[in-house]
Formats: sequence, structure tokens, C-alpha cells
Amino acid sequence: SAATNFIGSADDPNSVTAGIEDSTVNSGGSLSVTATSSLTILSVTGAGSVDASTGGGGGIGGAGAGSENDIYDSVQALVNNGSTATTHNGQSVTVEAKQDDSITADAGGVSLGFAGGEAGVSGQFGAGGATNNIGDGSHKNVVQASIDDSVVNSAGSITVTSTAGDSNSEQIYAEAFGIAGGLS
Repeated sequence: SAATNFIGSADDPNSVTAGIEDSTVNSGGSLSVTATSSLTILSVTGAGSVDASTGGGGGIGGAGAGSENDIYDSVQALVNNGSTATTHNGQSVTVEAKQDDSITADAGGVSLGFAGGEAGVSGQFGAGGATNNIGDGSHKNVVQASIDDSVVNSAGSITVTSTAGDSNSEQIYAEAFGIAGGLS
């Protein structure tokens, strides 16, 4: 068995954007521009086979399972394009982009075989595999927080942060068992 799971693509990533663009914002309290992405793929694939032969025959069996799992993501928190953001009463301004994507993949195959007779032969194989990517070598995920070409006025703190915390987990198993017997 096989599974392919994609969230976004290299050319068209999943996009989460929070922003103040070409605008004026006056706040009596704190001001927060926050974009968060927590995408999750859980992939479970499995396969099994059983074969049996008697009368001097043989049997070959196999089972395999695998998955490919990809997340392409763009997370942006922006104050840009000539915006003005002002807080009053000593309040703070926070611009934050956070990505916390995860992939968990379990894959496996189990094969059982039995052969009997004068010259029974049994051959078995089991296989499992998974490929997980959060972004890839040529298409990095974007996690960006920025104040660009804009004015931010605050008597309190101004905090701009971006955080990427991705996780991958794979559990792969493969088992193959063969029993052969003969009588003369």
C-alpha cells in the first residue's frame, strides 16, 4: 500500500499572513500582529500477505507499504507599505510569525508463507518506508515577521519575532516469515 500526502506545494505553499498594509492604526491598548501555522500530517500505511502451498510446491510472498509526506508553508506577520502603527498609554507592539508543523508516518509490511510436501520451498519479504519533508533543499518554508517601510510608535516595547519549530517522526517495520517442510 502507498500514500502521498501534500499540504501546499513548492510552487504554491500553504499561506498564512497577518498584516497592516498601507494603513494607519491607533491603539489605546497593546497592538499585536500575529500569524501562526500548525499543520499536521499523520500517515499510517500497512500491507500484509499470506501464501501456502502443499504437495511439493513452493510459495513466494511479499508485502510492502510506504508514504511520501510534504508540507510547504509560508507564514508572515507584516507591518509594511507606508503604514503607521501607534500605541498609547505605554502599551507594546508585537509582530510575530510562528510555524510549528509536524509529520508523523508509520509504514510496514508483513508476509507469512507456508510450504509442505516432498520438497517444499517458501520465500517471503516485507518492506516499509516513508519520506517526510517540511520544505526541501530548494524550496525552503518562509517564516517572516517584519516592519518594513513603515513607522511604529510605542512608549512600551516593540517586539518582532519569527519562530520555526518543525518535527518529523517515522516508524518503519518489516517482517517476513517462511516455513518449509518435506517428507521423503
